[in-house]
Amino acid sequence: MLKTIIIEDELSAQILLKNILDEYCPSIKYAGHAATLAESTELILKIKPDVIFLDISLEDCTAFDVLDAIDYTQYKIIFTTAYEEYASMAFRYEAIDYILKPYLPKDVLTAIERVKTRDYNQQLMQKLADIIPGTKKTTIDKISIQSSKRIVLVSEEDIIHIEADGAYCKVCTSDGQEIHCSKSLKEMETQLPKSLFYRTHLSHVVNVNHIKEFQKEDGGRIIMSNDQSVPVSRRKKSELLSIIAKGIS
Repeated sequence: MLKTIIIEDELSAQILLKNILDEYCPSIKYAGHAATLAESTELILKIKPDVIFLDISLEDCTAFDVLDAIDYTQYKIIFTTAYEEYASMAFRYEAIDYILKPYLPKDVLTAIERVKTRDYNQQLMQKLADIIPGTKKTTIDKISIQSSKRIVLVSEEDIIHIEADGAYCKVCTSDGQEIHCSKSLKEMETQLPKSLFYRTHLSHVVNVNHIKEFQKEDGGRIIMSNDQSVPVSRRKKSELLSIIAKGIS
């Protein structure tokens, strides 16, 4: 059973979604709802749900304020809204799906199936990583990158840049590969040494040894060794410049 909560400030929408879950989703265990920032964070920390249905616009905040107040990578997030304009931002927070109101049972079922599929794929690929020789990290600093169909062994030094891709991520390597990984950017980041990799932006992690150029525009941009341009958030700029100045290798 997947323990689920609904964060929604419109009572009729909350009731409709709960009724759909009760009628069409026997694998879902409804565990409560909230409508404000304080209620939401308290409920999440108390219940520790598997899945959160999260409305974009809440009574006193946005969904992104809620996610910024918790470790959102620990949960499967399904955004709900009456508007489409927040979709790109929603997927930066590694959302599983994005459902438009008014809710339809088929859309809710599709989102739940995506949660189950992702869980299954992660469990299956982890089992493969456990039994295939060499897929664990070794003394030559190789890591296993798990996609939906394969496990690729890559040296840490050959990873140039990792970019969030919805709930997953894309790994760019020095031999020109773009490997679509079944893990989130946050999950991949925890596997890599902090001395070598740095998160420049909500959606980007870079290998500092592959930084070729820093461009002073907006927060800033960096050009990597494969000539890809990666954004730098304003709050990350000073720390990144300090890292570059030290010439970490």
